[in-house]
Amino acid sequence: MCMIPHRPGLRREALNPWHMVTSVPGARTSSPWRALAGGFTAAILLWAAPAVAQEVQLPLDEEGRIERIDAELARQLGLADRFPGLVEIHLLQISDGSHVLEITTIQDGRTVRQREPISEAGVQELRSRVTAYFAERARSEVDRDGRVELIAGSGVMGLGFYGWAVPVMFDVDDSRTAVALYMLTAAGSIAVPWIATRNSPVSQAMADLSRHGATRGIIRGLMLEWLFRGDEVTHDDAPVVDTDTRDEQRVAAAAVTSVVESVLGYWWARAAGMDRGMAYSVGNGSDFGMLAGLAATGLIQPNDFDSNRLLPALVLLGAAGGAPIGAWAAQARGYSHGDAHVMRTTGLLGAGAGLMVADLLGADTERPIVAGATIGGLGGLILGDRLARPVDLAIGPARLVQLATAAGAAVGLGTAYLLSDDDWSDSPTAFLTLGTLGGGAAFALTYRAFARSAPAGSGERSNLRIDVFPTGTFGNATQGSTGGPRLGAAVNVRYLLP
Repeated sequence: MCMIPHRPGLRREALNPWHMVTSVPGARTSSPWRALAGGFTAAILLWAAPAVAQEVQLPLDEEGRIERIDAELARQLGLADRFPGLVEIHLLQISDGSHVLEITTIQDGRTVRQREPISEAGVQELRSRVTAYFAERARSEVDRDGRVELIAGSGVMGLGFYGWAVPVMFDVDDSRTAVALYMLTAAGSIAVPWIATRNSPVSQAMADLSRHGATRGIIRGLMLEWLFRGDEVTHDDAPVVDTDTRDEQRVAAAAVTSVVESVLGYWWARAAGMDRGMAYSVGNGSDFGMLAGLAATGLIQPNDFDSNRLLPALVLLGAAGGAPIGAWAAQARGYSHGDAHVMRTTGLLGAGAGLMVADLLGADTERPIVAGATIGGLGGLILGDRLARPVDLAIGPARLVQLATAAGAAVGLGTAYLLSDDDWSDSPTAFLTLGTLGGGAAFALTYRAFARSAPAGSGERSNLRIDVFPTGTFGNATQGSTGGPRLGAAVNVRYLLP
C-alpha cells in the first residue's frame, strides 16, 4: 500500500480516472469544472468509438469434433489443389452472421493468411464431406481380421454337413436333385456370410465362437430332438416308428440348431466385445459342461444310461451353464487364447488320468469309472488355471503343446499295443496307463520348455530376435588413412528355440 505524505501547503485531492486526462503541465487542476469537462469529453469519445468485431470459430463436421483441416485431410477431401502450400483451414462466423474460411498457407517461405467467403449451403456441403470421410474411415478401421476364418468355417460346414443334410431333411430321392441341392447349399454357406458381413466387424473371437456354435450345435440339435421326441420304443405294444422319418427329423434338428448357434455365437462375441481367450474359454465351458451332463447321467442312472430323456436334458443343461461360466472365468482370470488351449488340454488329460486311476483300483462298474473321469477332469481344469496364472502362453506354443500331448498319448497307446496280446476291450489297463502317462509326460516337457520363454504378460511374443548394431570407421592420419568416416550397420537375426 502506497502512503502519500502530507506536506504543508499541498492539498490532497481525490484521485479519479479523469485526473490524468485533464491534467496539463502548468495548469491548475483543482477546479471541479475542469474535471467535469474532462470526464464529459472522455465519455463522448468512448461512445463514438467503433464496436470491436467478434468472430467465432465453428466446427467443420456435423458432429462438432473437427476444428481444423490440415494439409493431409485437405488432400483426402480433394481440397489440396485449390490451396498450394496449405497449412490449415478454419471456419469462422463473423459478427453479421456470414461465414468465411480462414486459409493459412506457406508461400515463398512466408506464412500467408487469406479469407474466402462461403455461403450457408457451402458450409453444409463442406461439413457433410468431412463427416462422410471420417465415417468411412471408421468403417475401414473396424476389426475384420476374422472375416476370412468365419467365411471359411461356414464353407467347410456347408461342404461337410449342410450340403448333404438339406437333401435328407426334404427326403429327396432323386440323385440329380440331391446333388443340385448339395451344390447350392455348399455355395450358399459361403455366399451368405460373405454378403452378410461385408460392412460388419468380424474379429477372430467372433469367428471362433461362431465356428464353435456351428460344430457343437449339431450335437445339441440331436439332444434337443431326443429331449422332445424321446428314445425309440421297440416293445411289442408300442406303435411302429418310421425310422426314416425320425432320421429326417434328427438331421433337420441338427442342421437348424447348428446354423442358429453359429449366428448366436457371432452376436454374443460381438456384443460382449470378446477377445479370443474369452471366446475359446466359452467353448471350453460349453464342451466340459456337456461332458459333465453326460457324467451326471452315468452317476444317476448307471444301468439305464440312455433309455429316456434324462441324458439329453443334462447334456443341454451342462452346455447352457458351462458357457457363461467359461466367459466369467476368462474375464476374472484374464485368460489369453493360449491359456484357454492349455486348459482344454489339461482338462482332457485329467479326465484320462481319472479313468486310469479308477481302472487301476479295479473299478468294474460305471459309477466309479464315471466318477474317476469327472474328478480327474475337474482337477485338470484347476491345474490349467494354476498354470495360466504366472504364464501368458502365446497361441502358437499352446497349440504345439496340444499336439505334443496327443503325440505322447499316441506313443503310449502304440507301446501298449505292441506289448499287449489282448485287445483294448479285453485289457484296457495297459492302454489307459501308458496312453495317459505318455500324454502327461509330453505335456510336462513341452509346456515347461515354452513357459520358460513366456513370462506373464508376454502374450504373443515371438522367439524371433533381430538386433541391429551401428558400425563405423574414421580416417586416421597416423595410419595412412585418407578417407573420411565410414558408417554402417550390422544385423544379427536369430531364432530362440524353446
